[in-house]
Amino acid sequence: MLPRPYIAGLPASLRTTALLARTGHTRQEIAWLQRLADTALRQRIAEIRRRWRTFGGGTIEELPGLAGALAFGRIRRSLLEAARQQGALLASHDPDGHLAVIGTSQNRLPRQPRERATQSME
Repeated sequence: MLPRPYIAGLPASLRTTALLARTGHTRQEIAWLQRLADTALRQRIAEIRRRWRTFGGGTIEELPGLAGALAFGRIRRSLLEAARQQGALLASHDPDGHLAVIGTSQNRLPRQPRERATQSME
């Protein structure tokens, strides 16, 4: 996981790129989300790597999202299946690859009464 001091020290554009890579987005997705040409994305990744070495972070393999081709395809396919279920609102995963899906309640009854009785302060 990226240490907070390292993330905090990055300029906003590099921070966003690093966090998108860390959360499993592919290069193509990062480029699309940030509206970047491939050349600009490669420059950002190179700068993130340079700053990581300067920070004392060691090898780039410690930043799995920026090493290689961002091989998170299997997790992302699982997330797509989960997100397409009826009632799913959001699907994501943690750094260890555990899936999380947030959706609407399975309880059809309202949890809060629509009208609430109030006491008059007369």
